[in-house]
Amino acid sequence: MFEIGEHDSNLLQKAVKDGNAVLLLGAGTSATSRNAQGQNVKLGRALAAELAEMAGLPYANEDLPDAIQAAGPRISEVQLHQLFSKEYKRIVPAAELNDLFQYSWRRLYTWNIDDAIENVRSTVQLRRYYNGLKDRVAVDEGIEYLHVIHLHGEASKPEHGFIFGPSEYNRRLNENKHDWYRQAATDYAAHVPIFIGSTLKEPILSAELDRARPNANASLGTAFLITPDEFTALQKAAYQARNIVVVQGTLADFIDWLGKTVGASVNPLEISKGQNSFTDALASRIVATRSEISTANSILVQTWQDAKKRADELQGLKLQQAARAFLEGEPPSWRIAASDIPVWLTATNDLYRPYRPQLRPRTECSSFTDNRAAERRQRFFNRSSDTFGSTRERPSMS
Repeated sequence: MFEIGEHDSNLLQKAVKDGNAVLLLGAGTSATSRNAQGQNVKLGRALAAELAEMAGLPYANEDLPDAIQAAGPRISEVQLHQLFSKEYKRIVPAAELNDLFQYSWRRLYTWNIDDAIENVRSTVQLRRYYNGLKDRVAVDEGIEYLHVIHLHGEASKPEHGFIFGPSEYNRRLNENKHDWYRQAATDYAAHVPIFIGSTLKEPILSAELDRARPNANASLGTAFLITPDEFTALQKAAYQARNIVVVQGTLADFIDWLGKTVGASVNPLEISKGQNSFTDALASRIVATRSEISTANSILVQTWQDAKKRADELQGLKLQQAARAFLEGEPPSWRIAASDIPVWLTATNDLYRPYRPQLRPRTECSSFTDNRAAERRQRFFNRSSDTFGSTRERPSMS
């Protein structure tokens, strides 16, 4: 299994190597982990059968939401929480789930209520945990930290509630209390989402994805769905229409594919070194700590030589277009500052004029600055008179 086209494979590999992939984990990712009794973690229908037995009801392979609705009035909330505690706390994660955390992810969302992820011991990122039904959305802290969000609640925190079926979904939608779902939709559009072990039947996520589209036909980018399930031609076409690449396979198959194509691990330092020259230089000289790497990622090295080289690439029409964009209000950049495009406009002189009498005794370079700025403006507009129609000092653009 795990057959994937060349172009899709390249996109998925790059997302993982760049730390730009968001994980969304369904029940299938816990299927091979073990509960405290040494049994496989109960998935939807297995839990439904257990609930039906507790309630003294016959079970005929109904879905979990139906079982919860039928059993709810017949068993107490305490009994329900005891069942969740027995089945979904102190989970021993499977080997492939442990291996998943040897790679760096932008964020991780899970629909599972078990604590398998919390019990993974060896990871390349620091983890922070959030209950999607209770906690506020947290600001992204960079690739050093992995935010793990339990969208449907946690067995260890039953007091915050759970989402199991349509009634809970509808209540959350009506009350507009699904901030983490909204953030998941934002991450979906901003990064590369990878769904594993899920059927994607998530009404809140679908609603938020529709809201995230600027218009009905706008694309939110490519997503990947990794599942052992088989789909009909019609179902595959429906996923394709949503720009979702379906890859048949399990979590273990995905880990095996990562090992062959990406490597056994991708840690935050490797990602940072590839994206930031200062981090790369720092790591080559010292053994950097996590805090030092985080700080280094925020430092962008700028030299006059580099800025001038980029500025010299602006020639002819490109130079004129960059000048017009800047003069019409586009923010300045090092590339603009290193070019002949004037960055000192008449509005700047108007701003300083009332304060010059007070500033002049403190510095003797203001007139020199004005003269140099005037010279640069004149030189540039002499060269660009065909574009702007005049060599006079340009007024500021508001």
